[in-house]
Amino acid sequence: MSFFIKPVQVRSIQCSKNNLLAASITILSSILGVANSAHAEGSKDLYPSGATGSRANIEWRAASDGLYGGILIRRSLFKVYARAGETILLGSSAVGVNNGDILLYKPGDVIGAIGAETVLAPAFAILRCNIAQPGNGIINSRAKELAGPTPAAGGYTPCTYTVPIGGDGVYDVVFTGPSGFGATGDGGVTGSIADDPGNFNAGQGSSISTWDVTVRNSTGTNQNGRLFTYYLTAFTGVPTNGSGRPINSTIFPVTTDGYQYETAFKGLDPNGFVAFANRSGFLNSDGTPLYRDALGVVGGPNPALIQTIQGGVTMARPEFPLFFNQADSTALSALGILTPTLPVLSNLTFAGTAPAANTSTENTGGTFTFQTNVLGSYELVISSNGTDFDPTNPLNRTIRKQTTGPQNVVVVWDGKRNDGTFFPVNTTQPNYPVRASLRNGEYHFPLLDAENSTNGGPSFTLLNAPGPFAPGFTATTAFYDDRGYITANGTTVGTALNGPLCSGTTNLPNPIFSNTTTGYDSTTSVRAYGQASGGNSNVPCAGSFGDAKQGGFILGK
Repeated sequence: MSFFIKPVQVRSIQCSKNNLLAASITILSSILGVANSAHAEGSKDLYPSGATGSRANIEWRAASDGLYGGILIRRSLFKVYARAGETILLGSSAVGVNNGDILLYKPGDVIGAIGAETVLAPAFAILRCNIAQPGNGIINSRAKELAGPTPAAGGYTPCTYTVPIGGDGVYDVVFTGPSGFGATGDGGVTGSIADDPGNFNAGQGSSISTWDVTVRNSTGTNQNGRLFTYYLTAFTGVPTNGSGRPINSTIFPVTTDGYQYETAFKGLDPNGFVAFANRSGFLNSDGTPLYRDALGVVGGPNPALIQTIQGGVTMARPEFPLFFNQADSTALSALGILTPTLPVLSNLTFAGTAPAANTSTENTGGTFTFQTNVLGSYELVISSNGTDFDPTNPLNRTIRKQTTGPQNVVVVWDGKRNDGTFFPVNTTQPNYPVRASLRNGEYHFPLLDAENSTNGGPSFTLLNAPGPFAPGFTATTAFYDDRGYITANGTTVGTALNGPLCSGTTNLPNPIFSNTTTGYDSTTSVRAYGQASGGNSNVPCAGSFGDAKQGGFILGK
């Protein structure tokens, strides 16, 4: 499933056979503050003191174990920004247990596409905890997890690396489970947040229950908001009694154009899963944003990871950093992420094929032009009846694309509707109205193989939008669409266009899509689906609604 949030600027025009008239602009955004934690960073932020629900272990597994969506290795690669004179402190529940270790790589040593990075062998790490500092970095209790790398306060004794002069940058951190760097197969997961022997022994296998990365300056002050990842692969395991293992963790994604979000899983029950964020989610067969769910191929390889997707749909790679506290400004600066800028779409015009510049003859379409001031995506919706601007209506026409930054945009329209037929001569109204929206801060949060979410999680909160919300929108507004569709190459995915995605599947979200223009409040249970236990068949449309399916949310205002 796919959720999205979209800070938007909307400009409406009228195109009549097709006459265009400029209309008003609406900016949607908000400001909200969140307090930073004062302790270490890592699993204790996902499971703070008093946390309820279950624990999901992170994973480190070899590429041969399969790729999520065909592009993401099943592992969590962490990154931490640190400056000269600061110390990186590290610990985990797998250190010293069989082949469990922590590896630290200097800036620039890890290269390659996000999700399929080339990580050098352990011998090339600048710190190998077990070898360089044996006996350190061991977290073997819940109390040590919460207290962090401060032995005097009951915490663990960390492995440490002090950043040298000229060493400022983003370091890569690898936590391996007891099975080691080249691990394959599922790890053993207790699901317990509290002390449980299985959280700290060799049974963890390819997983790690407890982990910590803390940056501390020369005065002994922890620098929170420095730790992040681009994708978090995790495993809750399957309890013997068949009940669910819901997780209630919170993460803080930041878009490349500076919009910060708080994302709370809110009882999501996914078994094995990966969390990541980008600005386009899943891609249609023509490479444009899909704004729908992606469905695994029945009988395809490794359906639990949805390695092959129906209809020529693909999954865009992770793009946005996921922080474990609200991001530190120095870390954002190092990543080239600045404060958000209000989107402005201006000078929207239409040139048709008729003698008058803003009209078009039947079956010929025309060309839209406009200017943008920010990196983002645009959406044009031509309404067939003058009032309905639903981008998924077969009788309307929707054109979407990512923009490359501030620029003049030219959009060619072929005169057709979403269903592939041409707009007829307009005899009931003077023109066909058109709405154009420019979105920056757009945040897609795919959910891969997340079987159940009985509380309707995740929820999303925009933290730092640069202006007020439009009427009807709030900091927690999001969008989803769990209906069937037809891809650009003509393939029907699901039962029918805008019909149920899966026939016979129980416990669907109700409704199966959010309002296409106003969205829904993600803090509610509107998008609840699945069941309280089970439903993990690893066959598309056979188990719980989220099983063997890539869905998610689209966020923005």
